[in-house]
Amino acid sequence: MAIDTGPSSKASAPTGLTAAAADGKVTLRWKAPVRAVLYTVLRATAKGGRYTQPATDVRGTTYTYKPAEHGRRHYHEVEAVGYAE
Repeated sequence: MAIDTGPSSKASAPTGLTAAAADGKVTLRWKAPVRAVLYTVLRATAKGGRYTQPATDVRGTTYTYKPAEHGRRHYHEVEAVGYAE
């Protein structure tokens, strides 16, 4: 399987993003769009705020991380950035 990367109309946006916190970690899960195989996770500390990229080239539909500040609210987005040919 070949993988192309970068913005493309070949892969639509992931859906159903959820976040669950347990044991000091946050686990994000999402539903994969057709053909998407790589994702970038985006995080901000304010709704609509400036997003950072704590993870790039994530394979699969789950990402777990340990927040730097316990109890602080984060906002997340996931973008499909790689798709199967």
